[in-house]
Amino acid sequence: KSVVSASKKMLAEHLPALLELQEKTGHSLLYESAVCASIPVIRNLEEYYDNDLLHSIKAIVNGSTNFILTKMFEDKLSFNDA
Repeated sequence: KSVVSASKKMLAEHLPALLELQEKTGHSLLYESAVCASIPVIRNLEEYYDNDLLHSIKAIVNGSTNFILTKMFEDKLSFNDA
């Protein structure tokens, strides 16, 4: 089967073997960045806004980063303390 993955850890640890398997089977291994608890969003945005050319995305979509920045702003904490 062809596969699409957004699992950074799996790809980082097994990419050479996965690429070899892709070549051997002739099936596709597709991957993209993932955010929002590993929900692949970039491809969804491209498909949803298919009439508009997507040039860039600027956002904080990582839950941990959002939590830290909220603590820094609301509780006046340093980055290390947050």
